[in-house]
Amino acid sequence: MAKFRSACAAVLILAIFCAVLYAQQQPTKPPISADKAKMMGYVDDFFMNNARDITMRKSLEWGDPTTDDKGNVSITYKFLALIWDKDRITFESKFTFDKDGKFVNFEKLSAEPVAKEAEFDPKNVTLPVMQGLVEKFFSENFRDITARKTVKWGDVKTNDNGTFSIDYQCEVTIWDKDKMTIEYRFTFDQKGKYVGHEKLSSEPVKTGKVEATPETAAADQFLSEIAAGNYDKAIALCDETMKKEMPIAMLKKIWTDLTTQFGKSTSIQAIKTEKLLEYIRVHEECRFEKGQAVLLVVIGKELKISGLFVLSLDQAGNIVEKSTFVKLDPAASRKKAQEGWQCFMQGNSAEGEPLFLVATELDPQNANAWQGLGWSQWSQGKKDEAKKSFETCLTLDKRNTAAMNGLGQIAQLAGDTERAIGYWTEGAKLDPRATGPMASLAAVYDGKDDYENAIKYYEMWLRAEPNNDHAKTALAKVKEKTVKQ
Repeated sequence: MAKFRSACAAVLILAIFCAVLYAQQQPTKPPISADKAKMMGYVDDFFMNNARDITMRKSLEWGDPTTDDKGNVSITYKFLALIWDKDRITFESKFTFDKDGKFVNFEKLSAEPVAKEAEFDPKNVTLPVMQGLVEKFFSENFRDITARKTVKWGDVKTNDNGTFSIDYQCEVTIWDKDKMTIEYRFTFDQKGKYVGHEKLSSEPVKTGKVEATPETAAADQFLSEIAAGNYDKAIALCDETMKKEMPIAMLKKIWTDLTTQFGKSTSIQAIKTEKLLEYIRVHEECRFEKGQAVLLVVIGKELKISGLFVLSLDQAGNIVEKSTFVKLDPAASRKKAQEGWQCFMQGNSAEGEPLFLVATELDPQNANAWQGLGWSQWSQGKKDEAKKSFETCLTLDKRNTAAMNGLGQIAQLAGDTERAIGYWTEGAKLDPRATGPMASLAAVYDGKDDYENAIKYYEMWLRAEPNNDHAKTALAKVKEKTVKQ
């Protein structure tokens, strides 16, 4: 046991550091196969050591690996390249490596020059011109948006500082799964260069009532008891942790704030369910006389209520203030979160915590702020507060691997190694770049003398971060142990 704790402690700070470095890399991608991730790593390594004429490269599409009769593995790769900082060309190539990862050859399947853009005229900024700039931005960013449908365009506005802005509302699909209606404001300078964008509103696309399950029935009953004023019966449906963290007084305040703002409750129905680890999360649409809200009810073991969150508020078709009447300001929230991260990265967690806290108040749906709040609390030893912040982050962004890593660290220190492994394994599956969970898993399995799994996660870590000296050294030591056995 001493050996196990020592091995875990040795990598704990490093694992946290990896998670924080990765924390603001959003969005995360859906899980891909280990073979495909390996081939992607081989191709990236090829570019790191070759093709010096390519001064910028942006991935557009990866194919699936194929194996020939000699055991060589190939993968097709489409990318946009900038040649000597001048010509932009879209390539599609086929790369082949042998079974040990040694480069065999590559074949250029296609190469198309990208047409140069027309010169931007600040004296004639029309709607089609701004639409073209926005479309270009989408083509080069937002890789998590796998489908997009325009809802409406706003008017072109000239700002006091000479820049140009336009509002754009669209319905998007995130990683072929979640559908959202989002309104952006894009700003460009007098040369047509991107200045920035702001998310004005964001809400899930309503999908209608879902099929009834024991979990949706439990969520419906919980909210119905609250709506009827039966707070004691609602609390009786909760697990022990929920009872401590959200007593009757807090439940009453949440519902009173909603009814004060929107009027009497008229209907409650589940519109979406999703699974995260051992929990089922039920999205409940609650309609009132003057508006509606989407609440998220988390169902745990034995159909007990494990969490309650307000996801969105809507009054007469418009997003309104938080139920506590704090004015929402997503832009200010992002700025405060950025200041919080700067403090955290400089080792000033105590100064970063209140900045993150303000960020969550300015925009309760800012998952990055909740994640930062969790890490700043964790580094000060505030494990219970950090746990709640990480869980809130995951409620808003269920693919946030850094928050999963944080919850794994908390579970590990509490002696619940299996639960920690569950969080870290889920994080490693969700994103092949998430080095925090990989580092933690490698350390845990190393400490348990499970060398097969330790090697697996050290190697996975190195595929994501090939030049990490600690991972290289640790992997070599584990392999030495296997030889001596």
